[in-house]
Amino acid sequence: EEMDALKEKFIDGSVANGHDYKKAEEVFHIIEKFANYGFNASHSISYSIIGYQCAYLKANYPNEFLCALLNTSANNDDKKSLYIEECFAKGINILPPDLNYSSSEFELNNKKEIVYPFSAIKGLGSSVVKQLVEQRSIKPFENFYDLAYRCSITKANLDVLIRSGALNSIESNPKIYQQ
Repeated sequence: EEMDALKEKFIDGSVANGHDYKKAEEVFHIIEKFANYGFNASHSISYSIIGYQCAYLKANYPNEFLCALLNTSANNDDKKSLYIEECFAKGINILPPDLNYSSSEFELNNKKEIVYPFSAIKGLGSSVVKQLVEQRSIKPFENFYDLAYRCSITKANLDVLIRSGALNSIESNPKIYQQ
């Protein structure tokens, strides 16, 4: 429809610039043919290149590839669940959140295991995540009291951290702090 609307304008403009009417129609016909397939063909080629690159990365670097996919879908629970299932199916370990190892995004450790991030824990705000990562970069947390002293953290955030298992590495029974 758009091409039909532009045909008259193109031909009139060509004639006004001194070109032959028949030649302008021929050129427009060529442009019209390209408009039918050119856009789709260029996109098909682009997507096939991206598809090939993704397949290569998935086959040769599955841990890194799935870690990247998890980061792109951190806010989409359905996709995140799908990618986590794929990790398990491929034998890729996903470590639970940990106060002294997790960061703000999915990362690989030196064993190529995926470390679950603070940011993917529901109910934990970005300001708390930032604070935990900053404080831990200064010095690892030693225990619950060290966490409470160095971070201003609410009871609700603490509860979320405990339920996620993020404190298990620094406390033998962190649930006693929930009361």
